[in-house]
Amino acid sequence: MNSLVKKNGDLPAMGETWLAPFSQFRWGVDRLLGDFLSDFSTRAGAVAPTVPLEVSETDDQIIVRAEIPGISPEDIDVNLSGDVLTISGEKTEEHEEEKGGRKYSERSYGSFRRSIQLSSPVDPEKVAAKHENGLVTITLEKAAQARSHRIPVQG
Repeated sequence: MNSLVKKNGDLPAMGETWLAPFSQFRWGVDRLLGDFLSDFSTRAGAVAPTVPLEVSETDDQIIVRAEIPGISPEDIDVNLSGDVLTISGEKTEEHEEEKGGRKYSERSYGSFRRSIQLSSPVDPEKVAAKHENGLVTITLEKAAQARSHRIPVQG
């Protein structure tokens, strides 16, 4: 959906090309859709569409940390397909309360998905994911051929 929303928000200049009327129309539609979809996701209580990540690397491992507060481990999926790591999940929350003979109900939901391409091949059998206080830490062991080896220089 990002391709529909112009980043600079500038109105196209009049008379630049014969496409100017179409550019102005597209600018208006892009702005309308961007505002509508942004407002909708906020009203629906959706989880932020991007998950903040921190990726670090040692000679033997790639470590990915994802901030996913308020979502339990069973609602988070971690998937490794080739050299692409995908973290996804869904948050659903319901709250019901009765006061003075009236029933109040509140629901919020949203989903997220984040994929990154890994810098080195990893061993799919040696991947571990841990959830602690809203931080998911994924440790991926590099495949043997991807690990750096010190080569002695003979003189």
